[in-house]
Amino acid sequence: FVTLLTSTHSPAPIPSPTCPPAIQNKPPENTCATRGCHSGGPLNTNGTLEILGMPKAYTAGDTYEVTVRLASEATANFPGKRWGFELTAVFDASGDGAGTFDAGGLRVISGFALLGSRRYVTHNFLNLQAGEPSPAEWTFSWTAPASGSGGVTFYAAGNAANGSGNVSGDFIYTGSSSTTESLAPVNAATWGQIKAAWAVE
Repeated sequence: FVTLLTSTHSPAPIPSPTCPPAIQNKPPENTCATRGCHSGGPLNTNGTLEILGMPKAYTAGDTYEVTVRLASEATANFPGKRWGFELTAVFDASGDGAGTFDAGGLRVISGFALLGSRRYVTHNFLNLQAGEPSPAEWTFSWTAPASGSGGVTFYAAGNAANGSGNVSGDFIYTGSSSTTESLAPVNAATWGQIKAAWAVE
């Protein structure tokens, strides 16, 4: 079974076709493990979740290809294994949703109540990668916010599910990745330019 995040400003893990928003482990959100909809072992058991493709500093308005990679051997012996994830991007200063997503064949769902500004990218029935070995990957696009927005952090949760159809035997993983805003370069003036600017005619 696959399902991931739950509300509390944290990213959440998932392999369910219709994950509720806010389960990707971004405070104050929960994960499917802490919410109790998936259980199998301690968080991040025998595996990792990575968020790849973000630069150390983003340029306002530019679009970046982001990949979530979930690696786990916890369900290696289950032929019906499923994989899922959920991710959100938030401003470091406010916790509000940051930028916009183009999910391609994935899904984008909206947050609610206090998390209404957030958008969540998640899997659907077509990309549970049923029976596929580790690692599982999902790729989508993120367009950076306007200039002056400041730092952004991506929070995600992933679910390595055994495919049994119940909440046990599934393993949840979390990860995050931060990026700062790229500042416009300041070009130094030459002594000749300074003299010319102050020249008295």
